[in-house]
Amino acid sequence: ADLTLWYRPKQRMRPFKEPLRALVAGVQQVLTTLAGACTGLSVLLASDSIPFGSVVLGSRTTKRLQLSNAGDVGCKFAWDTKPLRQDFSINPAEGFLAPGQDVKLEISFHPTVVNPDIRVERLHCKLYTSTSAAEPGSGRSTSPGPGDVSNSSVPSSDLLLTLTGACVQSEAVGEPVVFKCNVRASTSKGIQLQNPSSTKWQLRPVIQNDFWSGAEFLQVPAGGSAEYTLVYKPLTMTAEGQPHEGSVFFPIPDGSGLLYKLHGQAEQPTPEAVLDLSLPAKTQHTQMLKVTNWLHKPQRFKVIKELVAGEASTRLEGAAAIDVPALCDRDYKLSLYSYTQGLTHARITFKNETTGEYTYYEVRLTSSAPAPVGHLTLECPVRTVTSTHISITNPMAAPVTLKPSVSSKQVTLYPDPPVLAASSTTTLEVRYRPLLVGSSDATLRLESQELGMYEWKLKLKGAATNPEKSLTFSAPLGTRDTQVSRFTHWLPEKVEYKCSFRNSSKDNAIGGNVISSTGFDAPVSITAPAAGPNGVEVECVVGFEPSAIGEAVRDVLVLSSATAGAYEVPLMGQCVPPKPQGPIDVSKGSASVQFRNVFSVDAEFLYSVDNPAFVLAKTTEKLPAKKPVSISISYKPEAAAKAATERGVSAGREKSEAAAVPPAPSRTGKLTISCPKQTSTQWVFYLQA
Repeated sequence: ADLTLWYRPKQRMRPFKEPLRALVAGVQQVLTTLAGACTGLSVLLASDSIPFGSVVLGSRTTKRLQLSNAGDVGCKFAWDTKPLRQDFSINPAEGFLAPGQDVKLEISFHPTVVNPDIRVERLHCKLYTSTSAAEPGSGRSTSPGPGDVSNSSVPSSDLLLTLTGACVQSEAVGEPVVFKCNVRASTSKGIQLQNPSSTKWQLRPVIQNDFWSGAEFLQVPAGGSAEYTLVYKPLTMTAEGQPHEGSVFFPIPDGSGLLYKLHGQAEQPTPEAVLDLSLPAKTQHTQMLKVTNWLHKPQRFKVIKELVAGEASTRLEGAAAIDVPALCDRDYKLSLYSYTQGLTHARITFKNETTGEYTYYEVRLTSSAPAPVGHLTLECPVRTVTSTHISITNPMAAPVTLKPSVSSKQVTLYPDPPVLAASSTTTLEVRYRPLLVGSSDATLRLESQELGMYEWKLKLKGAATNPEKSLTFSAPLGTRDTQVSRFTHWLPEKVEYKCSFRNSSKDNAIGGNVISSTGFDAPVSITAPAAGPNGVEVECVVGFEPSAIGEAVRDVLVLSSATAGAYEVPLMGQCVPPKPQGPIDVSKGSASVQFRNVFSVDAEFLYSVDNPAFVLAKTTEKLPAKKPVSISISYKPEAAAKAATERGVSAGREKSEAAAVPPAPSRTGKLTISCPKQTSTQWVFYLQA
């Protein structure tokens, strides 16, 4: 008889041998020995539930669970992670296990909200043999039919795991850690952590509030301590009693945690920089200021320019606002102009009017003496006027009076004193009236407390000018003609002019106060008072006393001063024959005739009368040069009669006849003066008795 045996195992079986017995006639007999085995999948979890207990919010705790493949074939595993949400995580979530291999799964509990009961029940782990037709995560597998000996597919089933835990709120450790610094500056403090456990801590601190920062990880040795350094860098200022608040949480591996409260006080910012500049006054300077946007969005800053110390006239100019992209820098052009010498302290503030946050620069400008504004060239003949114009801008809201000073007295300013109109440009006239021929340099300064000093370098030149009005004389020989030469004195101080004649190699002094030359004479010097803006007229008396009849005499009178210049007066004198003079009254019996030696040398003069009734004290006389003399003359009629008698006797008349008819004496006569050695000209004086 044939006996057919079927082996259909329903689970994995180890190799086995069993005898097949039959009861024959009441006696058991071993017919044969059956041997077999069933290979299959056998994946086991060390536990089907993991309780985590209570964990502090923000902390994390991790437990390990062993997954073992005790079967005969390899398989893939894949956890369904969707039910885990944000509270649990498994690593690795999928993988492959060879026969006899196991893997340590790290299951972490990191709750995000406070909840006394957080759980995930019947979490599925899908298992797939290496020949399984099912896709991971599909939950389906294909089983072979009874006659399928290829064993291309092995039945698989899910593993189930339950996770439970609770989340509690952490309590802050001690008092808040207080930080204090200027806004956008930084300060740091350390927090000391103790590890009482026997394992090393690898902590990952969690910091709330972006104004605080620190290292990403902190290692605390077992049984030891470590310091965690926090840096506070605020981007906004705090109000009184309203500090910035934050926290740092240290999750401990056992699920507990350490929470520290953080308080930060951000005071007003410090200047981005203190710029010390040194420039000459009245020099335009452009300074670049870097403006930084510390936010992750664009900012518009209003520019506020403040003059902390210094003259109000100092100009601080630039754009009224500046736009800076997020986390970028932009250069701001600040123009500075100081009118005065000294120290100017300015503050340039860049303020976000929406947030009230600002940054600023301190600028300290030391202004030295200004360079000359320019050079002016003035040239004209002496004692004439030339002028040029200068323009000065007054930025002040009120008029400004300038104090002028010029190193040359020939330069004046109009109007004087100069006044600059408010908030406008004023034109001033610089006038130059040279008094000396030649070139010179001078300096013009205009000063005020508000606008400081303006300086111009002057190049001055006085050219020769025309002579003064000429004087023409016409005098008979032996007489003296005088005329007045008038000129304008311009120097604003008292000056003594020295007089001289150009054509004389050496002027001759007459009496010590008068000089003469070629018939002309003038004072040795004349004094001119201080002149006003329009000058002062000065007179000089010039005399002409010729000593010879002939051609016209020419000369030039020079009135000179080392400071006031020289004036030249052309002189022309004509000597004509002397005209008869008189009659000289001798009716009282005697008289005197005034006469003068007009020659520049001693000379002998002869006196004669044509009527013997007029009697001369002298008939000849030697006179020193230029010396006057008084010629005495008397009227004596008897002298005339005696003279007539003598003439009759000499003519042969009888004495008796002469005595009987005496001539009648004449009461008029003529005095004649001559100097034969010097001139043939005679001087005639008529006499009347």
